[in-house]
Amino acid sequence: MGRLAGFSGREVARVAEALGWRYKRTRGDHMVFEFPETSIRNLSIPAHRELSEGTLRGLIDIMEIPVDEFLRMARK
Repeated sequence: MGRLAGFSGREVARVAEALGWRYKRTRGDHMVFEFPETSIRNLSIPAHRELSEGTLRGLIDIMEIPVDEFLRMARK
């Protein structure tokens, strides 16, 4: 298990909201967020109990923060 294992979609959504991403809607089992200044980019977070490390790394890339910053904000 890597250091990105064990995060739920809700935990990732909390970090996204803390970074300024705004909840837009739920589509199926995904929470869709948008960044207020640029509505071009959307962040679609699966509402799963546990996200795979690859999926989480992709979401962190879209949020444009380092992994260490994400881990600090998620307090895990």
